Amino acid sequence: MRHVSLTTVATVLVCISPYAAIADSPLDRIRSNVEGVYALVEWHLGDRILRPPDIDGRFVLRDGVAVVMIRNWSDPASKVTTARFGKYTLESAIFAYGYDDDTVVTETTSGTKVTHRPAEAMRAFTVSGEADGVHLRRTEGQIEFFFSREGLIYSENGKALRVWRRIKMGVPAN
Repeated sequence: MRHVSLTTVATVLVCISPYAAIADSPLDRIRSNVEGVYALVEWHLGDRILRPPDIDGRFVLRDGVAVVMIRNWSDPASKVTTARFGKYTLESAIFAYGYDDDTVVTETTSGTKVTHRPAEAMRAFTVSGEADGVHLRRTEGQIEFFFSREGLIYSENGKALRVWRRIKMGVPAN
């Protein structure tokens, strides 16, 4: 009987540990929807919708690091690859990100050009956890990131520009 009592006490202590309380916090639920690895599946350019293999890309948000690699080879005469490395912060009401390193490689029939763009300031978004997922909204440019279990949609002025499929979750959801 004493052994059962100790087991019961140990189980109760584990269940009420600070970690157990934190694991179900609203911020953890938001983080589990936002953080992860995403594969680019659609790129909307004007009236065209580009898909792999003409385009390819990965977008990673994890542990405060933001990485995006995008390849647009839809025009064989001008193949463009972009690599961006930066950081982000995520709180219950605010998400902000910016890239410290931004490199664009353009391959044409006449040669290859490499462009390094200067670091950009952090861009802030309001965070809204809703039934359908997490919305990150910025009024300037009407920019929105919509994160769901399936993926991510990046929009400007109400128009979807890039659609990403989630290939790896961030923090496990409860």
